[in-house]
Amino acid sequence: MQASLISLVALAALPAAVSAHFQLQLPKSRGFDEDIENEAPCGGFNASATRAPWYYQKGPIQINSEHDTATVNIYVSYDSNPTTLTSFTSNALKTDVKITGEGEFCFNNNVAGTQATNGVNATLMVEYISTVHGHLYQCSDVTFSSNQTLNEGITCTDALTATKNLNDAAVQAAGGETSNSSSSNTSNTTTSSGSTSSHHDGAIAFHSDLLVLLSVTVGAACLGLAVL
Repeated sequence: MQASLISLVALAALPAAVSAHFQLQLPKSRGFDEDIENEAPCGGFNASATRAPWYYQKGPIQINSEHDTATVNIYVSYDSNPTTLTSFTSNALKTDVKITGEGEFCFNNNVAGTQATNGVNATLMVEYISTVHGHLYQCSDVTFSSNQTLNEGITCTDALTATKNLNDAAVQAAGGETSNSSSSNTSNTTTSSGSTSSHHDGAIAFHSDLLVLLSVTVGAACLGLAVL
């Protein structure tokens, strides 16, 4: 009985919301499912049917981070449908970027090399590394553009600390999901099969049920000791 009580107390001490990841907001991600976001190279999603134009000479890449600290790497691949990490790792745009705080981060990327020209198709990959969930991945399929007006209305500061509501209008115009809409949906995510899940709500419900079970168990134990 004592061992069971200790185990229940330990479980009850766990945080209610155990899921926390990151989202690629700009340019629009191929898709997001936190259950498979650890699947390289693109978080479990294949190439998008359509590509967004992206100003490659100073291209903004914005993410929403849900961890206090993380390391970010950004790569580009010119394969039509890259399916392995090696398709990306030879073309690094940013590596070992240490970020702090939960919120939005934007990184400017100047893509160099003979393949980086107007009209070229490419896939951008963000690798997000945390001590909690290890390596997570998100991709965006884009077409390089030399039209710098694509960045109008976008603030991209290469800051290493989080910002709130950085480019909400631009993210929404591109069909992406902002951190505000993510929180208002209580982390409901749409999986690749089209079903939805609410991982944070589930964790909170589990935590509440566990506390009720703990209370009942402790009460029964006390009653047993009183009878003895």
